[in-house]
Amino acid sequence: MIIPFYYFIPKSILSRCGAELNAIPRNPQELFRNRAACEFVESDLFRLLIIDATAFMVWPYMGFGEYMEIYSGYDPAWRFAHCPDYWIQELTDEGILASAGELFKGCHSELGYVPEWQIDIYLRYIVPNVMKKHRMDEIIRVAREYPCFEDFDFRKSNQKTDFIRKWYHTRTRHPMISLEEFQEAYADAHGGQADPPGLSAGGCGILPVLCDQPKRI
Repeated sequence: MIIPFYYFIPKSILSRCGAELNAIPRNPQELFRNRAACEFVESDLFRLLIIDATAFMVWPYMGFGEYMEIYSGYDPAWRFAHCPDYWIQELTDEGILASAGELFKGCHSELGYVPEWQIDIYLRYIVPNVMKKHRMDEIIRVAREYPCFEDFDFRKSNQKTDFIRKWYHTRTRHPMISLEEFQEAYADAHGGQADPPGLSAGGCGILPVLCDQPKRI
């Protein structure tokens, strides 16, 4: 399934992937007869291209406004996007991609690049279907509701900054209140006594022992 998907990748992506990846024959017959090309297709570099290209192509249709790069490999949405088997299988099941056998038997000429407007039409249909079929939205929603530091990439982003602020804000056991609010609440609960025992009402406004510290130095 990987080889048919390679021919589905738009030129705008392949043009940024280096000479080796662009040297793969665009005629499937030539590819299958070229031993060096076949070995390259079986390499880790080729597999990495498919993974990255898939993620780059499907992310805009997964319903997120933010960039994919702000998340780390621990984030469920990032992991789904970088799992090509989901997307390629659906493209094949829908008849958009041929199988490797069909491609070898039925194609004897050089394949051009699929227009990006056509890819856009396919992915607008395929991506939501895959997410619904595998219940990706539910998993991603839970992850967004309970995020953690590991979900974010090391780079700075507004989403990461917001998460850090919320995380530290929710670490306090009690709601954060001002001193005046505390004194009013204490007075209401203790018959009008404004300050707890031991709190200086005169000078420093803090415990006397702290006020005496400069005298001891």
